[in-house]
Amino acid sequence: MLIFSILSVLFLVLGTINIISRVQRLKKKKILQENWGTFNSSPSASDSVKSLENNLALEKREKKYDSFIDSQTWDDLDLQKIFKKINITESSLGAECLYNRLHLHVYSQNQTIEDTKDFLNKNNDVRLELQYLFTKLGKKNNNLTNKIIKGASNYKKEKLYLYFLLGIIPLLSLFLAIPFRTFGTVLFSCSFLFNIFFSLSKKYLMDLELERMSYLVQMIYIGKKISRYSFPKKKQLKNAIKEFSLLNIFGYTYKPDVEFVDMGVILEYLNFLFLIPIISHAYMVNKLKKHNLKAQSIYDILSELEAAISILNYEIALDYFCRPTFSTSKELTAKQIYHPLLTEPVANSIDFKENILIGGDNASGKSTFLRTVAVNIVLAQSINIALANEFSMQHGNIFTLIKVQDSISRGESYFMAESRIVKSILDRLNNAMVEQP
Repeated sequence: MLIFSILSVLFLVLGTINIISRVQRLKKKKILQENWGTFNSSPSASDSVKSLENNLALEKREKKYDSFIDSQTWDDLDLQKIFKKINITESSLGAECLYNRLHLHVYSQNQTIEDTKDFLNKNNDVRLELQYLFTKLGKKNNNLTNKIIKGASNYKKEKLYLYFLLGIIPLLSLFLAIPFRTFGTVLFSCSFLFNIFFSLSKKYLMDLELERMSYLVQMIYIGKKISRYSFPKKKQLKNAIKEFSLLNIFGYTYKPDVEFVDMGVILEYLNFLFLIPIISHAYMVNKLKKHNLKAQSIYDILSELEAAISILNYEIALDYFCRPTFSTSKELTAKQIYHPLLTEPVANSIDFKENILIGGDNASGKSTFLRTVAVNIVLAQSINIALANEFSMQHGNIFTLIKVQDSISRGESYFMAESRIVKSILDRLNNAMVEQP
C-alpha cells in the first residue's frame, strides 16, 4: 500500500510537470507565431554588444572576407539600430552570425541562406518548431563556443579510458563484494577515497571547464533535435551530430544548477565517486580534437539557420524590397530606395555613374540621402536585400566620415580625429587596390 501511494505521488508530480511544460511550450510558440513577420518579434533576451564584438574579432582573424565595416562606419550609419531591427534570434548563435555578416562582407553569394529562407517561407510549421528549439538554447554572453571549437587543437588529449576505468571500479567492487566480501569492501573503500580525492583536486578546474563548455554542449544537444526536421542542410547536420552521441549521457554534468540543495549534494558526491565530470570533459575534449571540423560544421549550420530565420522575418515585415544585382561597371543605380529606420520615408531614385557632389541647405536631407544609399549597400552585400524596387551596384568597400568628435581622453582635437579617420580610409583603399589581381 505504501509503495502504491509513493508511486501514485510520483506519477502525479511527473504528470503535473509534463502538463506545465506543454502549456509553456504552447504559450511560447503562440507568441512566436503572432510576432512572425513583424518588427515586434523581439527576442526574449539580447546579447551584449561586447560579446558580439568579441566573437566578431575572432571571426575577423579566422574568416576570409572581401570588405569590412569598421566602427566609424557602423556608428555613422546607425547599423547597431538596424541590426536590432533585423535581429529576432532566440539564441546567441544566430545573433553572432547576423552581426558578423553585417560587418564582414563576402562578395560571393551565400546560397545556403537563400535556399534556407525559401524553404522556411514555404514550410511555416517547420520554421516555428525550429524557432522554438532555438529558444531552448537561449542566449549566453561570451559563450566561448566558437573560440573553443577553433582552439580545440590547443587542448591536450585526455586519458578517457583510464578515467572510465577508475570511475567504474566502485561499482564493480560492490558486485565483487557478494562472492568476495572482504576483497570487495577493501576495493570499494580504496576506490571511493581515491576518486573523491582525485575529483576534489580537480574540482575548480572541472567547474571552470564545464562552465566554459556548457553552451557548446547545449548547442550539440539542441542540434540533434533540430536535425530531426527537414531543411536544406539536415543531412550534413545529422552526419556531424552523430560523432557526439554520448553527450546525451554526460550532458547533464554541464548543467550544475539543482533546485534542491540536499539532492545537489548527493548528486555532486555521486559525480565525484564515479568521476562523471572528469569523464564527460575528457570525452568532449577528445571528440573536439578528433572531430573539430564536425563541431565547426554544427556551429556554422545552426548559426546560419537561425540567421536565415531572422532575415526572412525582416523581409516579410518590410513594405517592399528587392534582390540587388551586382555588375562590373563602376556605377550605382536604384529606384524608389528608402531608409529602414524612418517611419515615413521618402523614396528616391539614384544614378551614380561617376563622382558626384551633393549640396543643399541645412536640414534639407543630404546626410539622410547619403545614409540611405550607404545602408542599402551594406544590406545588399551582407544579407542580399535592398530596400528599393531596383538596386544595382559594383561590389566594393564602404567608408563614411560623419560623426566625428574630439576626445579629451586621447588628447585629440576634432581636426586630428578627422585626419586620423581619413588616413585610415586612404590606407584601407590603398591596401584594397594592392590586393586586386
